[in-house]
Amino acid sequence: MNVFLYTQAACLVKNGKNCQVVNKNLVQTELHDNDVLELFPQGNFEHARYHVMRDLCKNIEIIDLYRDILVYPKLVPVWNYPYKIIRQTTIVASNIEYFIAVFLAACIKLTINGYNESCTISIPFIPTKIDVKSVGGNLLLIDLSDSLHFITLISIPTLKIKFSRLCNEYYMEKNLSITTKHFGIGAHTQTDFYDYDGENIKHVDKNIRSVYPYKSIPAELIPMVFLEEVRLCADYRRFLCDELQNDYLKIKDFLGEIFFFLPPFYQEFPDTYAIIGKRGTNYAKFIFHGDKIEEILLEQFPF
Repeated sequence: MNVFLYTQAACLVKNGKNCQVVNKNLVQTELHDNDVLELFPQGNFEHARYHVMRDLCKNIEIIDLYRDILVYPKLVPVWNYPYKIIRQTTIVASNIEYFIAVFLAACIKLTINGYNESCTISIPFIPTKIDVKSVGGNLLLIDLSDSLHFITLISIPTLKIKFSRLCNEYYMEKNLSITTKHFGIGAHTQTDFYDYDGENIKHVDKNIRSVYPYKSIPAELIPMVFLEEVRLCADYRRFLCDELQNDYLKIKDFLGEIFFFLPPFYQEFPDTYAIIGKRGTNYAKFIFHGDKIEEILLEQFPF
């Protein structure tokens, strides 16, 4: 049986005595009934296992792909920290002193205490710095930073979490803007804008700026770049012919939520793109008029 391997993080794959490193490049391997694939993702993630007997699989996604299957590891963080306080600070707001601490207790947690109220949430990394400030009204902003920022907006004195987000950068004065970077075929900088009315945080706008390492995108890469921008909800209208411009928003719904996609690699389907998403696996073909997409054909089975 042919099995295709894919992973979003570099991964050591063991099949008996054979070992190889797999990354975002698709790798094909042939398995027999008693073969076991053990996958060890780089970083602090649990290991994954694939076996023909599905009950023996662990932390693995299995996707039907053409006539074969695609497997990729679920990146499940390993949390096994002994109890330890990492960082702590205090702030006085509205005449109440609040105690903020990051600590380990199996996983990484943030806790806020003040005026007989408390709140604890899990956070994605161990920060090297904590910044806390009042940002108007009854709102505190907690910034946990290292190479990234994890920001939390919390209302006082109730200590209810209003907003949490992992990002590269942020800016808050009267309103909040969050900048997140995505890297694929191109480098994408996404900025989200939020309003705060004293009670709720509301997303009001988004801007994505994309930069590619080409003076002009090669024709053979246009479907891949197009799918990447659809997945990120960027402005992909420049790839569409005039007839599709007015209905461009319907294309996102037509293709569905995209987790990732694969270029043509199957010899029998040289112009078919596999789209793996919330609806499972779908297969797309693109018809061009010049360098613009004129029609998209989508099927649940290869064409």
